[in-house]
Amino acid sequence: MHHAVGHPSRQPGSDTAMDWTLAIDRNLASLRQIAATLVAIVGLDPRQPAATLPRQLHSAVLRILRPAEAALRRLIVMAARDMVVTLTPAERARLARPVPPPPASRTGIFRNGRPATQGEPSRLLHTPSMVAPSGPGGSARARPPAFALFDPLKRFGAVRQGPSQWVPRILFDLDAAAAAALPIRPATSPDDPVSAGRLGARLSALTTALDDLPAQARRLARWRARRALRLGRPGRLSPLRPGPPPGHRQVPGHTVDEVLARCHGLAIDAVIRRDTS
Repeated sequence: MHHAVGHPSRQPGSDTAMDWTLAIDRNLASLRQIAATLVAIVGLDPRQPAATLPRQLHSAVLRILRPAEAALRRLIVMAARDMVVTLTPAERARLARPVPPPPASRTGIFRNGRPATQGEPSRLLHTPSMVAPSGPGGSARARPPAFALFDPLKRFGAVRQGPSQWVPRILFDLDAAAAAALPIRPATSPDDPVSAGRLGARLSALTTALDDLPAQARRLARWRARRALRLGRPGRLSPLRPGPPPGHRQVPGHTVDEVLARCHGLAIDAVIRRDTS
């Protein structure tokens, strides 16, 4: 069940003359402007991110990037509302096969839900590169990262905010040598350098997806077609998570908040229309 945030006051299905193309184009133009502003603020090419950014700037960009990503996911839902994709017979046969029970792992290490073999643990320590292998001429072709079509799921349960209030009772004294050996965590500063690799990859995926929305809609339509053949199996039922979208703020403080509110309401409307059609 989805709960709309910033949903229009109209009832779902009441506006039969909804101009989806106009709604998508307007919000897509706003998101493109926001993404261009983020790239200009950061001062880097998202395909070749800088090594580090100041912590304050990194956090400020993330506060805008999260709702921008969520708004784009909802635009993709709208763009794929009536799209139908036909899977190949080989893919349909593969998805229709029963899923075998997961085998036990001898190493205790799992990769993508499957147990790793004896030779894999060393390879798991290496982060996969986003650069394609070099071609015959020795030049590497940069491969843009794929945009995440699914909202990150909420984490339920108590989340500790800040340091623990419980203080242990120390019943013995530490000598000077032992006390000096204890690690001291340095205080953070807004100017501390923070790795910008992950941020640059997300910004690159966002700008690439904004430049080719139909391709992202086809990705979602293919996922829907594959999910229809996997009914009854565990997995995501929707790219949107229940409740408020990621990056939602009760009090809007940036243009992206208004774009997210509009896109979320329209995406919920598109989902309801599709489910009831």
